[in-house]
Amino acid sequence: MNKSLKIIGGLLFISTMLFSCSNSSSVIDSSNQNNGSTNEINIYSDSSRKIIYTLDYSINCTDISTSAKKISDEVYLLNGYISSSTQSSSSYFRFTYKVPTEKLNDFLSFMNDQGDVITYQSLTSTDVTTSYNNIQAEISVLEASKTAYENLLRNENLTFDEIFKINDKIDEINISLKQLYLELDSTSEKVDFVTINITYNQNKEQSRFDIFINALKDAGINILYILLYTSPFALIAGTSVLIAYLVFKRKNKTIS
Repeated sequence: MNKSLKIIGGLLFISTMLFSCSNSSSVIDSSNQNNGSTNEINIYSDSSRKIIYTLDYSINCTDISTSAKKISDEVYLLNGYISSSTQSSSSYFRFTYKVPTEKLNDFLSFMNDQGDVITYQSLTSTDVTTSYNNIQAEISVLEASKTAYENLLRNENLTFDEIFKINDKIDEINISLKQLYLELDSTSEKVDFVTINITYNQNKEQSRFDIFINALKDAGINILYILLYTSPFALIAGTSVLIAYLVFKRKNKTIS
């Protein structure tokens, strides 16, 4: 019976090491980033791949509340939800949305048609197919090993020491399985839902007084530039006039 335990344990260790090595060296991580108008981006789905998408926007709004409500309503219509929100001031909001990946193109089309000015846009994609498949394969190995240990417990000739060792192995496998299932669920959630980060910036409307003051500032700056640019010529001209005046004055004294 100890020999059976060693064989199962050895197979479990080798399988785990193989999948760990494969997971660390064969994971495909690819990302692309596109900046510009939303109509330049279109996602082509491939059911054979596991891809995580992250979409970032920065938009200027006349009214942040109105813009945020309009986009949030669209997210709800696409069966998405608000993951988090941050407000650092009355002129800055940041929302993180989750939208089903299959509805990503619909959301891109909506953003392309909305009225606010998009000052920044970025789409990042990460292919986690290999990592995802490795987790599933490792789970299969651990489930098979767990079943083998559970079958060993049915042997009526086991000693108490052997029963304790087998139960310890099963407990270790259950802990590893729990971690792997959590990782698999987390990856699946990221694949199934796009993360969309939107920063809302308030457009500042200037009053007539502010416009007048800014105009005066601009005029003052322009005058300063003119003075700085012409000062060398003015200095030369002034010096020449002064010298001519002194020479003319001296001549008049000599004549008189």
